[in-house]
Amino acid sequence: MARFPRREADIRILVQNIIAGLTDNPDFPNPPVTPTQLQTLLDNSIALEETQVAALAASQQATEAKQAGNDKMISAAKSVLNYAEDTVDGNDAKLAALGWSGRAEPTPLQAPGQPRMLETPKKGRAGFFWTGRNPRTAANRPFTGLNDGNRLPRNG
Repeated sequence: MARFPRREADIRILVQNIIAGLTDNPDFPNPPVTPTQLQTLLDNSIALEETQVAALAASQQATEAKQAGNDKMISAAKSVLNYAEDTVDGNDAKLAALGWSGRAEPTPLQAPGQPRMLETPKKGRAGFFWTGRNPRTAANRPFTGLNDGNRLPRNG
């Protein structure tokens, strides 16, 4: 048994096939809905979809127009507030008449907390490999990198 389609396009194709199959077919003498009625319902469905598409396009245009208007309004409001802040030198009492206040004092940054999930990249006999310069000989020779990750390279 076939399954009734879910997509609108597939449903319309099925309805068109039903209309074609019922028209002048002696096998189906008295269907509950005539082919003429089905054709009227199909035409109505197509017209309603076209109305929906037009309304959706109008809605998108209206949304874009509203956003453009809001952008202009926000730009104008910011311009007025900047003017007012400069005119009264950030006086909170005078700016309160506009529903605004002066710039807030900067707040200091908080020190970072303790690191989490800290892992050592390598472990050796003492627990860690030395990955820097040997402090006893660092002043005497340049550091050229680790050769095997376990010992400092020998220069000379």
